[in-house]
Amino acid sequence: MLQTRSQQLARQIYPQVYEVKDWSDREQRARYGMLCNRLAFLVLENGLVQALGFLEAKARSNSGEPERTLLAHVAQILETDAEQLTKDVREAGLGQYRNWTRRILEACVWYKRFAQSLLGVGPEGSTEETDDAENDA
Repeated sequence: MLQTRSQQLARQIYPQVYEVKDWSDREQRARYGMLCNRLAFLVLENGLVQALGFLEAKARSNSGEPERTLLAHVAQILETDAEQLTKDVREAGLGQYRNWTRRILEACVWYKRFAQSLLGVGPEGSTEETDDAENDA
């Protein structure tokens, strides 16, 4: 069965985001969703290696589980090891770097869609649960 690249990405990303849905910490889920919503902006504004470097720096903190998870997910998309991801991207040739950037930007569409639909996290990092609570007040 032939599938478009977009279909292949959707099939790969859905279980990644779905696994985050089961996290017990609502704040961590919301942070992961916010990162999914903003990843394309980070890549477009700063470049792929800088965006990954930002996530890697944040992942080093004690509460960096969303960043570590997103880095691991991106590494799966690029078919590389999560521990080597930033180094591999930093050392890639121009053609490979552009290819990976394009692939991640294509993937960002699905990360954003699934973060909104599965996690209920909007573009500003707000969650449907939070929005509903504010509307009831």
